[in-house]
Order: sequence, then structure tokens, then C-alpha cells
Amino acid sequence: MTYVFRSDGIGADTVRVTTAASVAVAKALDCGAEIKWVNDLYCKGKKVCGILTETVRAAEHTYIMIGIGINLTTEDFPEDIREKAGAIGTALDKERTIAAICDNLTQLADNPSATDYLGYYRDHMMGIGETIHYVEGGQMHTAQIEGISDLGELLVVEGATRKLLRSGDITIASFEAAGR
Repeated sequence: MTYVFRSDGIGADTVRVTTAASVAVAKALDCGAEIKWVNDLYCKGKKVCGILTETVRAAEHTYIMIGIGINLTTEDFPEDIREKAGAIGTALDKERTIAAICDNLTQLADNPSATDYLGYYRDHMMGIGETIHYVEGGQMHTAQIEGISDLGELLVVEGATRKLLRSGDITIASFEAAGR
């Protein structure tokens, strides 16, 4: 599904919006999902949802589009992702879940400067203290996850340096070793 709202107040702050959207979807799924920064949800160690956020400028307004892909019932995943991907299951009431996601995202759209979702995100965030790999400036880096900032940036420690990551893919080393 895609949720779209006009948000002239947020501008291009898609990291924060994606962080809030991850919480909105995790709460609606109600499966004890863990959040892998910034936009993936995992249940029972397998990815069940991905969220992408895009800012679009049209005329004099800014719109935020939040694309949400939830694996509902797929059991026969392609070989290359079979160990990583999971599904929520047939017991999920799709209409009720979509309504809950929309209700949660409407709260974000109505109050884009709210930060009350951060506590939930931090409580359900995967990888705190774990080693990650990420690419920056064309070079592979290794760091440890410390948490997220109030703007949704990933806070990492690389050597003696604390850094904030605003975008990009991270690989949690323990996932990589387990083939996830």
C-alpha cells in the first residue's frame, strides 16, 4: 500500500518520517515486530515488511509518499531469500490492519513534529550494540549500533568516533553470518 499526505512542514526529512512510519506499521501488525533501521520489520527473525518514503514536490506543496510492503501469506519464497523472508500469516485481518496503519500514519500527518514514537522505536530496535557494515563514500565501514537520534538517524560508534547515518543500507554482522 502507499499512504500519501501533504506535508509542507516536514520538507525532505524522510529519515524521520520513515522512522515514524516504521512504528506506525509495527503497532498495526501487532506481532512483536522488531525494527531494523530504518525501514524493515522483522518477526521471528525474518523480514516481513519493508517501508520506503519519498518526498515529491508538486506546484507549491510538498507531499510525502510512504510505500509499505507486507509479506502476508507467501510461504514459497525464492531460494535466494528463503532464509531471510517471512510472512505475517493468514490470520491477519487485512482491512483492519490497513485501517490501523492509516490511523497511525494520520497521526504523523496531523502532527509532523511529534516525537512520541521514538520510545517505541528504541524499545523495538534491532541491533543495539551489534557490529554493522555500511558503505559511505564508496568505502566499506564497520561500526557498532548505539541507537537512533531524535531525528531518526542511526547513531553508530566507529573506533573512537560517534557518527550519525542518515541513509544507506546497513548489514548487521550477526545477520550476515547467519545468512539473513
